[in-house]
Amino acid sequence: MFMMSDSTPPHAAYGYTRVSILRPGEEGLSLDAQTRRITKRVEEYEWPLAEIFVEPGISAGIAWRKRPQGHKLFARLQPNDVVIVASLDRCFRSALDALTTIEDFRGRGIRLLALDFGELTEEGVCELIVTVLAAVAEFERELASERVRAIKQYLRSQGKVMGKDPDWGYGVDEENYLVPIPEQQEMIDYMCARAATGVSYRAIERELKAQYGYAPSHPTIARAIKMRRENPIVLAPHILAGPAQPADA
Repeated sequence: MFMMSDSTPPHAAYGYTRVSILRPGEEGLSLDAQTRRITKRVEEYEWPLAEIFVEPGISAGIAWRKRPQGHKLFARLQPNDVVIVASLDRCFRSALDALTTIEDFRGRGIRLLALDFGELTEEGVCELIVTVLAAVAEFERELASERVRAIKQYLRSQGKVMGKDPDWGYGVDEENYLVPIPEQQEMIDYMCARAATGVSYRAIERELKAQYGYAPSHPTIARAIKMRRENPIVLAPHILAGPAQPADA
């Protein structure tokens, strides 16, 4: 049986599972699969399982202790407890997040066990291995984000958008083609012109409200200007052509 450093079993065992919003139901990483692995290990070691904290739809980009269920878990932990996760990448946002958490657990007398790796809070070479693995996981997440950005950029070049959440100034049709909203496009023209003369986004917001009776928030104005300047949107050919004209009689 797994024992703590003073040869006594842990006071309480807690499980933690997470699925990213970008990878729901991915093979081997589902919440049910993680829960089964954790429960099986607890039963093998005859640990007193207190609770399994389930984090559905939470990105790894959020620090563990700042996630809703992660925060609850950290508040429950006491000295001589053990936390079990199915894999290292279910926990940490970055290498720094991993090392900070591990050092915090060590200082509080809490153990951390990743089923794909082993004891993460023991002394010695484990620190080096955890640093490397956490850095690799962070690199992989960056690659995934880069791929998503590339896909969005490609779709934009085709006059399309990913999902149904276009930039301000556009709607989408049934095929996810961008459809410009004339009045909002006119407002973006005004935003860009005023920003080019040094007018602040908050001032532009006030001017738009006075002129149109409504306006997007100043953060939205900043994004709209940035998108217009750095990522020109190419509309689909059938939109650029306009409505079909009737044939001559």
